[in-house]
Amino acid sequence: FLHVHQHAPSGKVTLTILDVSGHGLAAALTVNRLFGELERICAEHPDQVTPSLLMAGLNRYVHLVMAKHSLYATSACIQMDPGTGQLHWVVSGHPPPLLRRRNGTVEDLECTSVILGALDPEMFDPNEQTKALALGDVVVVYTDGTFESRNASGEFFGLARLRETLAFDTPPRDWSRFVTSTVERFRGKHSG
Repeated sequence: FLHVHQHAPSGKVTLTILDVSGHGLAAALTVNRLFGELERICAEHPDQVTPSLLMAGLNRYVHLVMAKHSLYATSACIQMDPGTGQLHWVVSGHPPPLLRRRNGTVEDLECTSVILGALDPEMFDPNEQTKALALGDVVVVYTDGTFESRNASGEFFGLARLRETLAFDTPPRDWSRFVTSTVERFRGKHSG
């Protein structure tokens, strides 16, 4: 699931994506619980929300409440600050978000910490990272469902193909729709 938090009056935007282990009802209920925990953290610290704060809080919750039921989560938390032009991120066991620079180069926002819930809160280090953003840069956050999509021949879409998609020479107006349609075309590529 995806959670977006707009910071007023600073203008910062924080995006958090979570992918819970498992499927079905247990995973759906876990997502709902994590959404509530994210909302609580943001409400308690409205002017202090950072990727480190959010990931440390979520790790604490998952470790203390869910890990005993073998439920864990991967997450990526991205914060963009238009006032400083800085991008801050923490990636906890999640596939690396991709930063597409205006010139078409694609960079990974590498993983900074372990899967949520695996470590005791006192041992968990979010290891927040920072990069400068420029006008026209785009950050793409996704789940494993994107690169694990298969075509009729059983071939995976893969991370390399995702990076190639983002390096497309003429940037589309809607990156989300562009990536989704590219994956969907790939999935149907070899079918009759």
